[in-house]
Amino acid sequence: MKKWTLLAGFLGIATAAFAQSWHVSQRPNLWEIFYRFPNGSMSQYAALHTNDSYFRMIYGSESGWGTSVILMPSFWSGGALYQGTAVQGGYQTQGPDLVLQLTGSRQGLTTQVTVRLFPPGSSELQARVQAVTSGHVTLDTNRPNEAFKPVMLSSMRISNSLWDTRQAYVDCNAYNLPLSGWMIQPAVSGRLFGLIGGTSDWKPNAPTIEVELDQPLTITGWVTSSQDPNDDNVGFWAASQQVMPAWAYTLRATPQRPGYTLSGQLVLGDYAINPAGTPVQVQVRLSSNQDLIRSETVMLDSQGRYELRHLPPGVYDISFKASHWLSRTLRNYTMPANCAFHFTLNLINGDANGDNQVNDEDLLGVLFYFGSSQTGDLNGDGICNDLDLLIVLFNFGRTGS
Repeated sequence: MKKWTLLAGFLGIATAAFAQSWHVSQRPNLWEIFYRFPNGSMSQYAALHTNDSYFRMIYGSESGWGTSVILMPSFWSGGALYQGTAVQGGYQTQGPDLVLQLTGSRQGLTTQVTVRLFPPGSSELQARVQAVTSGHVTLDTNRPNEAFKPVMLSSMRISNSLWDTRQAYVDCNAYNLPLSGWMIQPAVSGRLFGLIGGTSDWKPNAPTIEVELDQPLTITGWVTSSQDPNDDNVGFWAASQQVMPAWAYTLRATPQRPGYTLSGQLVLGDYAINPAGTPVQVQVRLSSNQDLIRSETVMLDSQGRYELRHLPPGVYDISFKASHWLSRTLRNYTMPANCAFHFTLNLINGDANGDNQVNDEDLLGVLFYFGSSQTGDLNGDGICNDLDLLIVLFNFGRTGS
């Protein structure tokens, strides 16, 4: 009796462990992707059209279908646009995730794409996409901002009442859609772009689809005049003038625009070189009780600018700490329900040992490494010398805020 009890208990644990899982139903040219919840119910969250690599995601059972993501790259070559490539491959579950492995070839260019779908959240579905290319194709270089499109959103807007998308955005800027022509002209550089959904006379609860690139690219799009609501006449893409060997991005399907972006500029005091790539640790705490909301490392660009994405509205204390600079905290900052811009913080140099104060230990550290090109260099000129010593002496006694 005891053995049966133990076996039943084990089976109960196993059933609970696998109660939530992904399932794929394959039809000709279509993979329907479902998620099973602990109560046994299943809901479709995504669909892949294998004849053209159009991939759709929704955020829940209440969501309608709408904007697609073209997983294979689109490009101009020989005066022709190649958009929508047939793919083949397979899928497997890895822990709680579903991983699609896809390959497609066109005009001598082969692209391998991995799509990792994470378990659905509350009114949100996320996926991670990574791609690599091999082979060769000659691009039409007379097509600025559209020669090579590693990722493209495809949607529909016929009129103010018939649409799957009502507005576009890049980073913190929103763009109304024309009835025809360029969506953004001139094109802009960005890492975050999307098409906002919602409810129109055509469809209830079309999803907002967002792409967050791992690197900035040129963003623009085109609307083709159409009277057919079954026609995807809106194209919105990231572009390069060369074939990219690899790229990666995160996809999100949500009811509304999810991107709340905190951006600004950090001035690294007494630093002689380009700050691009300098890591800065950012901590976000609720001003009311100091609960930690976010801890993240951001990389500065050549102007010292940074972005912290998807920070919900609230009142925060936001601290910034770079390696040998004192921390600086922006207190009681009200994050609005959109994007925040244009504040600059100066960071004080001289914290050689990283303990957030400039004192005897930093002075001794610089003296110990004096003349070294390996460490102790505070101003970025490649050697620990008198200039670094002066930085410590000038800021001696200061502490981070």
